[in-house]
Amino acid sequence: MVYVENCEFPEDTTNGGYINIPKCQCRHKTEGVSCDRCQPLYNNKAWMPATSMTKPNPCEKCECHLHADSCTFNGTLGHGVCDECQHNTRGYFCQQCEDKFYRNLTRNLNDPLVCLGKYYHYNILPCYTTTTYQITHHTISNHTILHHTISTFYYLLPTDCNCKPEGITNNGSCSQEVTTIGQCECKQNVTGRRCDRCEDAYYGYTNPPVGNCIGKQHDNVSYHCFLDSIV
Repeated sequence: MVYVENCEFPEDTTNGGYINIPKCQCRHKTEGVSCDRCQPLYNNKAWMPATSMTKPNPCEKCECHLHADSCTFNGTLGHGVCDECQHNTRGYFCQQCEDKFYRNLTRNLNDPLVCLGKYYHYNILPCYTTTTYQITHHTISNHTILHHTISTFYYLLPTDCNCKPEGITNNGSCSQEVTTIGQCECKQNVTGRRCDRCEDAYYGYTNPPVGNCIGKQHDNVSYHCFLDSIV
């Protein structure tokens, strides 16, 4: 079989002798007792047996941008679909941000911090390092350290878009478009990335009902001046 480098019969360390099931050294990103399936991240096309030495039909890697550990071939789409995208990503290739997260344009698509949101302060939680992005409890990098004591670190981790619920018109998701990325969908006369304040010359955001901006201030002032002039 072209997929197999060679096969060995492992020793039976319990009963002695050898186990009557060969252990093959698979090639072309295959695995299994008979090298009869593709490795988890190499299912961009369906597994096929080799037809000759020159046509091994090797397994093909899925492009998941380092946000997934496996993929599944989809016959309808004709390619692999990434399984359980990580780092707040989604999509066939983990190429989009989850709902309520938005793209960090300063990061490569393969970066674990490519999808941003609001930030919370966490107490003794893992964070990413600069070089390997491995989980650690000691190295804090690419995050702002707000406070540091002997036993406690406070630093920032992304959660979601952090839109102000009282100032938006949807469920809290924000724009994925390059020109407006991260912008929440604001009510009329409300502004700010998070929809957290009134547009210029409007007022009332913090007044009940919270999140509504009414009347232009200068129009309101002019109206009262007019009333004063005719009294």
